[in-house]
Amino acid sequence: MHQLLLIEDNAGDARLICELLKHAGAGQFAVCRADRLSAGLQELSAKSFDAVILDLNLPDSQGLSTFSRLHAELPHLPIVILTGLEDTEAALQAVGAGAQDYLTKGDLTGSALARVVRYGIERARAEEARAYLASIVESSPDAITGEDLDGTIVSWNRGAETLYGYPAEEAIGRPVSMLLPPELTKEFFEMRERVKRGECVEHHETERVRKDGQRIAVSLTLSPIKEGGRVTGACSVARDITERKQLEQQLLQAQKLEAVGRLAGGMAHDFNNILGIILGYAELAQEKLPAEDPLAKQLAGIRNAAQRAATLTQQLLAFSRKQVMQPIVLNLNDVVAEVAKMLTRLIGENIELILRPAANLAAVKADPMQIEQVLMNLAVNAHDAMPKGGKLIIATANAELDEEYARNHPSVVPGSYVQLSVSDTGVGMSKETQAHLFEPFFTTKGLGKGTGLGLSIIYGIVKQSGGYIWVYSELDKGTTFKIYLPSVSEPAEARVPEAHPAVTTKQATETILLVEDEPSLAEMACAVLEGSGYKVLQAGSGEEALHVAESHSGQIDLLLSDVILPTGMDGTMLAERLLALRPNVKVIYMSGYSDVLLAADGRVRGESSLLAKPFSTAALRNKVREVLDSTPQGAAASQAQSAIV
Repeated sequence: MHQLLLIEDNAGDARLICELLKHAGAGQFAVCRADRLSAGLQELSAKSFDAVILDLNLPDSQGLSTFSRLHAELPHLPIVILTGLEDTEAALQAVGAGAQDYLTKGDLTGSALARVVRYGIERARAEEARAYLASIVESSPDAITGEDLDGTIVSWNRGAETLYGYPAEEAIGRPVSMLLPPELTKEFFEMRERVKRGECVEHHETERVRKDGQRIAVSLTLSPIKEGGRVTGACSVARDITERKQLEQQLLQAQKLEAVGRLAGGMAHDFNNILGIILGYAELAQEKLPAEDPLAKQLAGIRNAAQRAATLTQQLLAFSRKQVMQPIVLNLNDVVAEVAKMLTRLIGENIELILRPAANLAAVKADPMQIEQVLMNLAVNAHDAMPKGGKLIIATANAELDEEYARNHPSVVPGSYVQLSVSDTGVGMSKETQAHLFEPFFTTKGLGKGTGLGLSIIYGIVKQSGGYIWVYSELDKGTTFKIYLPSVSEPAEARVPEAHPAVTTKQATETILLVEDEPSLAEMACAVLEGSGYKVLQAGSGEEALHVAESHSGQIDLLLSDVILPTGMDGTMLAERLLALRPNVKVIYMSGYSDVLLAADGRVRGESSLLAKPFSTAALRNKVREVLDSTPQGAAASQAQSAIV
């Protein structure tokens, strides 16, 4: 039902108009009457109407001014003018000023009046809908633009101004190709041809260029604009996805490094077994030869090569976060000051070392030796990036990483951190180089000038310490590495030099249960131990080891077991089962990497002794003697003395 306001002072004319609308409108109109303009304005302020039927000549207003006063109050309300034959000129002026139409009272019909009123209401609603739609488009954060078939911009909302940087007056009338990176021109015109055929291109991820030259990633939807079934232009809706793409790249990079780390750790474990065999047999053979024997020198070469390979596997373990750590609570300012003493000689006289330690720096929990390694590796890289000299700046600061920072860096947990930054004024790096920076064996140095493991080791150390590392670099503008380590509330601990207990040389008489699933490595270790006077019992799995222990009740003095064993029972589980039956048995674990033995902070769990693979014959003999000569401690489940080799 349409609500109409009739402003008519003549009661007879008013009754006639109501009757005509009643019959012609088929009950679609509800009419409210006012006999003066002032009364009509009061009705309009109190109620909502769809249209007004207005007589221009009223007791309180005459002629065109009647319409003008009403139209000024409600400019979007359709107004139909009623007039006598003598007032048609004023009625025409009213139509020119915005009235819907006019009808003369002398030849007024119900159908004509109903038609004009309906048309006015429909047009007003259509205009209201268009205005509402225009306000939606204008207020949208997305860039919504219109182009004709030639690619000329014809409309440009505020979202487009924000996204592309051009105000509407600069953009309208110019070709949309001004937003295209040169290499994407062909792609764009292929999409344009699809739109001309009436197709819609939805959520196409591409790039555009802002007014300031910055490239941005956008999700683009192109839709055809049709008039009368014919395509006359295109509507483009673009959403800025630059931040999302950056986050996706960060996440993909983290996942890639995690996958490479798992692969590196697995390879290092298997390779360490092979290196242990090579190293052990080379040492055994060398021990049987006089020092001047030429073969002894060749065996020494084999040993040196195996040790170099072992160093490489240790670097892979550092990247894969499977190395044993000895973290303490420390102040990074102290570590930086200690390393700075060595850096002045390392980086040379043409590079200025600048230290910027923060006052009241919070403590962190980390392995000081590994933090020193991080600083040394970064300093070496900075030195190589400044062949003509420059500045190396090492700074510390307290930092709060909030929720917003975490949203922009997917792996970050919000909280309190200590920032360690290392900056240089060197040649910088491209985006492509930065994307591969922490991958093992990736290097920009020449052949033979680096393994490409330095930064991957740094990455592993930082991640294993519970921290994060980011790089910021531009070509010819230098590089900054920012490391964030979680802060702790405890006071910093004093660093104590590692003590190495003296190994006794008494005659070996003990029995050792050796559990190793790699036959060649077990054979070599058995040869070393039996050659030292020990009785060795062998097993290739945890279950087999328990059977051997049962058949040699009370004879076993030491369990020497690999951590990773087949058939589900690992070395730690075997030790627990054996110690429950034989509490006085000592335990040494062997491992190529220490996942099973490490607690969350990187320490060896409990008081277990660990013999890191690959080990030399001397390391094996010394570790066995050291543990056998140690005093048993505490509960049965922690009989082994804490030591790391």
